[in-house]
Amino acid sequence: TCNSKFPRRMFNIAMTQHFNQNRQEQCIQSFVDSLTQNDAVTNTLFGPELINHPDPEVRRHITQPIAMEQEAYRRINALKNKP
Repeated sequence: TCNSKFPRRMFNIAMTQHFNQNRQEQCIQSFVDSLTQNDAVTNTLFGPELINHPDPEVRRHITQPIAMEQEAYRRINALKNKP
């Protein structure tokens, strides 16, 4: 139960895994397939607070997932603009 004497605190945990090249390609393609099937309208899953996080250790851990996401959106845009 929540006690009014003690304010509620919230913690966000982002868990990532670094992938080898083959697994990375599979994940990117899976992401593309999922987003195109659901007609997603977002441009990123990562908010600016996380992308621009001041701690270099945080940014180090999200570099690969952000790059994978950017590649997926690049492919989606290429598919949308394909005649």
